[in-house]
Amino acid sequence: MASNVNRTRERLACKIAVLRRWALEGMPPEQRDRAPKSIRQLASWTDAGLGLEAIGSPNAVSTKGPHGELVKEALDYLGRLRVVERRAEKKGERLARLDAELAEARERMGKLAGAWHMARERASELEDDCASQAARIGELEAENARLKRLLADVVPLRRKE
Repeated sequence: MASNVNRTRERLACKIAVLRRWALEGMPPEQRDRAPKSIRQLASWTDAGLGLEAIGSPNAVSTKGPHGELVKEALDYLGRLRVVERRAEKKGERLARLDAELAEARERMGKLAGAWHMARERASELEDDCASQAARIGELEAENARLKRLLADVVPLRRKE
C-alpha cells in the first residue's frame, strides 16, 4: 500500500511539473486537446512523450485524500491554464479583427493612392493645357493687334473715296 501511495504521489508530481512548466512557458498547441480539464481527467492523463502515467484509482486524486495538497496545486495550475487559454482565444479574436482592419486599411490606402496618382496626372495635363492655351492666347492677341493695325490703315482709305 505504501508503494501505491508513493507511486501516486510521484505521478502527481510529474503531472504538476508539466502543468507548472506550461503555466510559465505556455501550453504547446499540440497539447491543447489532450490536456486535462478536471480532476478525473488529471487522474487518467497519460502521455509517454512527457513521461506521464495514469493514476490507478481516480479516488486517490481528491482534494481531501492523502494527496490533497498536490491535487489542489494541480487544480490551481489547471485553472491558470484555462485563464491563459481564454486570454489567448480573446487575443486570437482580437488579432483576427485587427488583421481584417489592417487589410481593409491597406485596400483603402491602395485605392486612395491610385486616385491620388490619377488626380496628379490630370492636374499635370491641365497645367500643360493651360500653358499651351496661354501661348495660344498670346499668339491670338498678337494676331489681333496686327489685324487692328491693318484695319486702321484700311479704314482711313475707305473714307476718302
